[in-house]
Amino acid sequence: KLSEKTQLGFTYRSEVTFKAKGKSQSTDYSAGAPMDLGQSDVTVSSLFPAAWTLGVEHDLNPTWRLYGEYVMTQYSKVTNLGVHDSTAGDFPIQLKWKNQNEVRLAAQYLGFSMPVRFGYIYSTAVTNRDNANATFTPPGAYHVLSLGTGKDLVLAGSQVVHLNGALEYNQSSGSGTNTPAKYELTAYGFHLGAQFDF
Repeated sequence: KLSEKTQLGFTYRSEVTFKAKGKSQSTDYSAGAPMDLGQSDVTVSSLFPAAWTLGVEHDLNPTWRLYGEYVMTQYSKVTNLGVHDSTAGDFPIQLKWKNQNEVRLAAQYLGFSMPVRFGYIYSTAVTNRDNANATFTPPGAYHVLSLGTGKDLVLAGSQVVHLNGALEYNQSSGSGTNTPAKYELTAYGFHLGAQFDF
């Protein structure tokens, strides 16, 4: 707590490795008529990279509250997805990702009966343009806009339920260097949450 109006926070998330297990269904189209090759067991191994977050909250006045964060996620440590197929063997998927730098800005207006919340996130590209792929995020900057609100409901016995909701818009685009293709992503989201105090 820097002052009565300003708070500063820092978060560190350590690197976490993981393995995911599943099934693969294969079909061979090279001989003309499709030929079912059956199922095999597949294991995918990788890691969730380390991340550092520095954030600030500031009460500008009784009706406006401002928020800001900087996040650095070490995606460059995720060099590949280790894929093992019980039938086909090992074939790692090379990623060549870059570190992600993210700036998050938000504001909350408290002058109405329900708060009005605005948010914007700018993220640098993680996917390398030399290794762009339709299954990755586009090799370009990522933008997120959000608008939300909330309401506290008082139940019997002075217990409170906090209801929060938000709409979200996501956009990213970029071109690869080894292909003329342009990669684009547009997504919409709706978030709804409830917190019960007891």
